[in-house]
Amino acid sequence: MSDQESSGRWSESHEHRVLFVGKYALEDSAGNAVAIRRLEAAFVARGAGVRYVQSTHSAGEAAFALFGFTPTVVHALHAGESARLGGELARAFGVPLVVTVTGTDLNGPAAEAEAARQNLRAADAVVALTERQVEQLAAIVPAQRVVRIPQAVELPEAPGDEPFELREALAHVGGPELAARRLLLLAGGLRPVKGQLFALEAFERAGAAQGGAQEGTQGGALDDWLLVLAGPVLDADYAAVVRERARALGGAVYIGEIPHESMASAMAACDALLNASESEGEPQILLEAQCSRLPVIARRVVGNTALVEDGVTGWLFDDYSDLESILRELSAHPEQLQEVAARAFEVRRDRLDVGAEAEAHLDLYRSLSTRP
Repeated sequence: MSDQESSGRWSESHEHRVLFVGKYALEDSAGNAVAIRRLEAAFVARGAGVRYVQSTHSAGEAAFALFGFTPTVVHALHAGESARLGGELARAFGVPLVVTVTGTDLNGPAAEAEAARQNLRAADAVVALTERQVEQLAAIVPAQRVVRIPQAVELPEAPGDEPFELREALAHVGGPELAARRLLLLAGGLRPVKGQLFALEAFERAGAAQGGAQEGTQGGALDDWLLVLAGPVLDADYAAVVRERARALGGAVYIGEIPHESMASAMAACDALLNASESEGEPQILLEAQCSRLPVIARRVVGNTALVEDGVTGWLFDDYSDLESILRELSAHPEQLQEVAARAFEVRRDRLDVGAEAEAHLDLYRSLSTRP
């Protein structure tokens, strides 16, 4: 599947011909790309035609790649460059523009956030994932243009032919003692907003370097945890620092990108998922973890707090000492991990209904097509 074309078959007779615009290559493991693939499959199953262009292309390049395809709606995921290109294409085709806000677009640096607000004002409809986003959008676009559609989660029915044997790989690289630790997975592209350096700093402060406590640290009780960093390099300079500090820390390892189709088997090998992001919308990885009964430990930021109730459906932390305290508590009382994970699954199990998510989007497209 190319960056520019999805696998959905289409014809002019289709009621819906959806042109998605996104930041990442369609096969990427980023949450936006995962969402587009999920919606594409559900739309095609319901008779819609689907195509995709990446926001790195110009409007002219995209139009050339789309020759012969006439969309009935353009849908951009992310209010930044994706919405800008989406707006250009929607105007060129004379069709409505839908923009899904993802969180980092609303909560990013001031200059980027202002550009995102301008793109949102040009949209015919804006999809919010959370009630908090609905509140934020109230100051940007009229309320009648905003629709809340919670994200769905699609988990594989069974492990793939080549499951991601995480513990086996860790044993091969670092020996059985490394693989026997409690695994704390932080999955996300290597860039500052995802907070990999924050997580490494927490482990360093706890004295976990070289697998043991360091002089002058408090407790040094994280040596039974291994921080597993996974994700593509999205910021080369930041990634270089992350990889160097992970190599120097006996309590962390960077394993590269886990293909999304292998994420379920990787999660099954872990003891908890960590989200240390500085900003989030509604993180797909947290939903997948909760729907997979994997305990989650998340930074207390907007987006994470919409999914995690502290001590009930996961754990929230504000700073390094909070994270250290949570991990020490779970080392002492590991039974809490599955108790909390089970509660989170019961709360989130409705997110496994991909059909409801797809139908809500198609209803939105239909409403736009009937507006004068």
